[in-house]
Amino acid sequence: MENCQKILGLRLFGLWPALTAADPDSTLASVNQGAPARRREAWILAVIVGLVGLIGASNHELWRDEAEPWLIGRDSATPADLLVSMSTQGHPALWYSITWTLSKITHDPWIMQGFNLLLAATMAWLVGRHAPFPRWVRVLFCLSYYPIFEFTVLNRAYMSQLLLATAVCVLWTRRDKMLWWIALLLALLSQTIVYGAIMASGLVLALSLLSLNREDPLARLPLSAKLGPLALALAGIGGGAGYAYWQAKRMVAHLGTYEPTYDFEWIAAAVSTLMRGALPLPDPGSPDVWNTNIVDALGAGAPLAGLLGGLGFVGLAVWPLRRSLPLVVAFLFATGAMFTITAVMWHGQQRHHAQPFVFWWIVLWIAVASGVRWTSRHSQVLGVLLALHCVAAAWLLATDARRPFSHARNVAALLETDEWREHPVIGHVDFATEPIAVWLDRPLYYVEQRRFGTFMDWSFKRKDATTDFVIRDAIRMARDEGREVMLVLNYGGNVELGHEMAVDGAVMRHTHRFEGAIVPDENYYLYVISPVDP
Repeated sequence: MENCQKILGLRLFGLWPALTAADPDSTLASVNQGAPARRREAWILAVIVGLVGLIGASNHELWRDEAEPWLIGRDSATPADLLVSMSTQGHPALWYSITWTLSKITHDPWIMQGFNLLLAATMAWLVGRHAPFPRWVRVLFCLSYYPIFEFTVLNRAYMSQLLLATAVCVLWTRRDKMLWWIALLLALLSQTIVYGAIMASGLVLALSLLSLNREDPLARLPLSAKLGPLALALAGIGGGAGYAYWQAKRMVAHLGTYEPTYDFEWIAAAVSTLMRGALPLPDPGSPDVWNTNIVDALGAGAPLAGLLGGLGFVGLAVWPLRRSLPLVVAFLFATGAMFTITAVMWHGQQRHHAQPFVFWWIVLWIAVASGVRWTSRHSQVLGVLLALHCVAAAWLLATDARRPFSHARNVAALLETDEWREHPVIGHVDFATEPIAVWLDRPLYYVEQRRFGTFMDWSFKRKDATTDFVIRDAIRMARDEGREVMLVLNYGGNVELGHEMAVDGAVMRHTHRFEGAIVPDENYYLYVISPVDP
């Protein structure tokens, strides 16, 4: 450990001692035991999170949103190629830089999953060691839905976002001495996802407001000592958000395609995402489970319940923060920015709706560590909410263990057998068949993009294609190649297995079907297109 610290330079520059030091005076002294005991518990919690995450990851198949950053990193030869390849992604570069680095060690995506597990275990260690909450709250958070499933088992930039934000929490009470490190962490946080840049903006706003309070440690620093860190943090925020926006403008999907209706259904759907993020219990009546919410089980009453629940979450969140105006302002500012994205730009899914709740956890940690009064009633409310999150986590982990998350790997395994290895593969719809390329030794032909490739090109070069157009393209390829072509569709379950039909001088035979995936549009139906001699 000592050698690792020296190699990383953390001891020399002070970050490692700051992250591992004993907690400062806390309002929860009665529940925060001594430093040695807290360190032991932190290690135990990190091991538990690592093991649960490992079991979950071993039962999990990558889906397209995990596969795409991996493919971009793997198939980009240089950092310059990486920037070009990800230019239509709509995300900052940190996670893509990580996948690029890891893929140069091995092309097995398990290295990405293992790295994400390491990030999760580190996050759990910091929570167990430093979070100013009772033990059972710390444990419940680390094993709740977002940290253990959505951010750990699923491999995206979200765990790096949570880890960096957690590190900021650890350093916050020593912000006058650690301001440069906090600024660096906020700049890095802004390179994870756009929501990370919004969180960083909220925390910069809180720091700025605190520095105006004469009793705050920041107020005692000269202006010159604060301008440099502020400039670093703002540069990171501007760079991360600006780069993502530039990419999004080049995309044919998402930005500019969502059209708000500004009626009750629109406002109810938007506000309800705040409740859905705070209470991620799946809809028990839905066969898909993932990305569903229990409020949908109310049927016609779901919009009103979601609207009231969303407003209720904001009230619940502000309640324990009310004695810290800078943190209330920071929370409302960041939540407002996230809500604006949801309402007028991109409605998103459960992982996007999680962001206000995750930021609430961050500012709540900061508030309590800074001396805001915390009672057993607060712990009970937070504990009950996190317990429901743990139910959701167990539900999805069990579902992922029973059912394939995606059938992409199973399809790739079939296509790599001796019978099919030499067949060109056409995938439609392109984004749904993209994860198959992770395990193939050859690219797929994407009809919408008119090219062979692995990862998506979301630029305006991409054009939607009808099924008839796809079949004609497959027939053309079979004739040009003078051999059979494999067509992979992610729809068409009504066609009987083994069905054959003659189409434009070729025979199209339905050979395989893969159904039952958690991601509903990553079920696949395979056809062989055989040219017929004239």
